[in-house]
Parts: sequence; C-alpha cells; structure tokens
Amino acid sequence: MPLIAKPLTKISLGLMLCASAFTVIAREYPALKEVGAGKNSYQFVLKDPVTNKALPNTRYRLFAYETPIKGVENYPETNVGVVYGTTDANGKTAKVKVAKKVASRDWVLNRVVGKGSKGEAFYMPAANADYAIDVDGSLVYCGKADANGNTDFLTVNGDHRLDSYELDPLSEADLAFCQQNLTAMDAFPADVTPAQSFDALASLYRPVADQLSKGLVKIVSTKLLALSIATKDEGKVAYAVEERLKEGNDADILNNIGYDLIDGNMLVEKGLALVDKALEQRPDDFYAQDSKGWALFKLGKTQDALVWLKKSYDTYNKTDGNDTAALIENLAHLAEVQYQLGNKEEATKLLHKGYEQDPSSTLIADTAKRLNISLEDAEVPVIAEPPPAI
Repeated sequence: MPLIAKPLTKISLGLMLCASAFTVIAREYPALKEVGAGKNSYQFVLKDPVTNKALPNTRYRLFAYETPIKGVENYPETNVGVVYGTTDANGKTAKVKVAKKVASRDWVLNRVVGKGSKGEAFYMPAANADYAIDVDGSLVYCGKADANGNTDFLTVNGDHRLDSYELDPLSEADLAFCQQNLTAMDAFPADVTPAQSFDALASLYRPVADQLSKGLVKIVSTKLLALSIATKDEGKVAYAVEERLKEGNDADILNNIGYDLIDGNMLVEKGLALVDKALEQRPDDFYAQDSKGWALFKLGKTQDALVWLKKSYDTYNKTDGNDTAALIENLAHLAEVQYQLGNKEEATKLLHKGYEQDPSSTLIADTAKRLNISLEDAEVPVIAEPPPAI
C-alpha cells in the first residue's frame, strides 16, 4: 500500500466540509451594482494575489459566514447567501447590503476561473500561500491564495473530485504551466477520457518539466501515472513511471510507484521489482510488505501473498501503527487472499475487523460486496459522548 501525503482540508463556501465537494450548476455572472437590503453595506475590490492589482471585468463569488442576503439565493441547507457576479471597470464587486454587521474576516471573495458548470474553492492555512488543485481524471490548476487564505473558485466540466495542496513558492513558469492546464480543461468535454487528459497533460509537461518547481513536478508526475494506468496503455505507463522515478529512489517513492502499478494491474512485475527495492532499504516497512503481498496475489501466488500480508499486519501491531486507513487496506487485502484460499470464515472475520475500525470505509464495503460477505454482524464502534460542559 502507498504512503501518500494527504491533501489539505477542503473548505467550501467557507464551511468545513471535509472531503466533500461543493458543486454548483451552470450560472451567469452579471455585472451587479447592488444586492440585498439592510443598514450595513459592504463592497470589495477583487485583486490578483500575485500582482495585488485590481481585477476589472472578472467573475467572482462572494459570501459571508452565517449571513443571508435578501433577494440572493442561499447555498442549500444553509442561511448563507452567495453572490455570483462580474467586477466593474475598477475591479469592484456589487455593493452588498445586509441586516447585521459582518466582520471583514468573515467575508470570502473568490475569483472564478474556468468555464465549467461545477466548481470548488479551498481555504489554505497561510495567507498568500501557493497552492495546486488536482482535478481527478483531468489536469492541474495552481495559484496563490489571497490575504485570507482563499483560493480561486475553480470551475470544471463534468463530475470530478478536487483536492488542494500547499506548495513552496511557485515560479512564473509554474503559473504559466497551470494557466495552460486551465485552458486545456476549459476545452475538455464533460466526459473527458483518461487518455485525453493524459495526452493533454503530457504534451504541456514535456517541454517545461525541467523548469517547474519540485512540488509541482511531484503532483504532475503522480497524476501522469494515475492517468496512464487508467488508460491501460503500457507505453504511457512506462513513460509516467520514468517521470516519477526522477523524484528519487528512496523507499517511500519506490513503494508508492510500485503499489500504483500493482493495484492498477499494470506492469505488476515491474511494480513488484520496485517494492523489492524499497524493502531492501527498509525490510520492516509495513506499507511495502503489504504492497509485496498484494503483488504476489495479483500474480497468482496466493499462498506467498498470505505470508507477506500477514507479515505486514504483524509489523503494524508490533510497531503500534496509527494509520487506520492503511490497516483497513491491509485487512481488505488479507480478506481477498483468504477468500481465494477457500477460507471464507476467516475472510469474514477480517472484513468485520476492518468495518469495526471504520464503518464508513468504502474499501471494506466494496470488498465485502464483491466477496458476497455480510457486514451486518460486525460490531459498530461506540463513540463515547463528551462530558457535559460545566
């Protein structure tokens, strides 16, 4: 299994919706003069976070925490009114009138980029932080957050998961590359294929790869590998593997690349060879042990797979591991192997154990469904109620 840096917490509409996409239907962005009603009036200037210059005639999204705006549609199931518009010739938003006073820090103003029908923005932990937004199944966008840590509101065509990552300072070459990505995404159909996305990203990346910052290269090369595996094209996969290996050859990188190949059923023996190199560096690595077991299973060596997957499980417990998601993945892998060996009762116990770790795990649910194993008898963990406030 891979050890992967997690994306930053997603904050949509200024509300914490961890790992939940905020999408909108296609809409207009009129040049509004004034909206709402009330004795408190607010107006803002939309600025480019890179140049700090006003952005005239630019689409924006504007709202404030827990603040309805008369005549403006609320975000579903909230009392938050959201204004979508286009700035005037001086970069000013509409004048927003509301009944109550709102602190400046509670207003969120996002530049809208992209020509898609669905969108999302993020909150970064630092003011003016550089970031990248990875559009699952598509390309990459990057930019600089504003003084309050808010990213652009990126709109895309089709249903895609968006994840954000904070990066070290981006160069002009990085920003230019990401702008090219945005232009390409705007031209994509809603049902863009992995091959279309891979070809577009590779064609943009190849000429400038040696000019891009290390953090952005890591995101792009990882994305190229994921897209190439989805295409099932061995030539594309081989190219993407070579690009990722340029990151280095430490155990984590080797295991992550190897596992991606193994789990994607592409060049599995190549993936196993990379995992073996990782194990040469760290023989007791829980993640790489699991990857090796999963590779052996994919290669039809089920009994050998069981040995390595059990070894991974034992290592996790001996080292007091605290990566619950990784443990659940190991349990799912063990269940698959035990089931194939005819040990359905043991496979059931393993899936129940995974379910008890996290009842919301889609991996456990999907594995149980595929193996026709019921989770109804698994114990649901009871979360203790906090003591009453005094």
